[in-house]
Amino acid sequence: MVNGLIKKEPNAPRRKGTYLAWTKDEEYALAWAWLDISEDPEVVNYKTSPFLWNKIRETFFKAMGKDEYQDKDSKSSKWTNINQKCHQFQEVFQRTRDNWGNGQNDAGILTRMLEEYNKTRGVFTYLRCWELLRGSPKWCFGPFG
Repeated sequence: MVNGLIKKEPNAPRRKGTYLAWTKDEEYALAWAWLDISEDPEVVNYKTSPFLWNKIRETFFKAMGKDEYQDKDSKSSKWTNINQKCHQFQEVFQRTRDNWGNGQNDAGILTRMLEEYNKTRGVFTYLRCWELLRGSPKWCFGPFG
């Protein structure tokens, strides 16, 4: 047991279960829920505890208008993926923006960013999440991001 969590034995088989593919709306709702909870001053002090993820799950399912229908661990796993890829995209954004020439509009820079990211790291599928997260100081500079 580590930090109150039961750790899987090294040779134990992976847990079996049904895998539900995430929709774009679910991905966005998860990013929104993380952002909403991480910016809540009453919750932010619990950033490393299961309490934080319980609040994120509650907010996620409320935003989706459904009862809990996914494995508890799926939220933190999916968030890790979204967060990493959005931060990688943010790096490309910053680099492109720093080299932004006169006369280029936002659509042009975004097109250039997507092209560079897709060439170097694969297809970026979290554009809507990135657009939400990039405006948050908690995500850009906070301990969660």
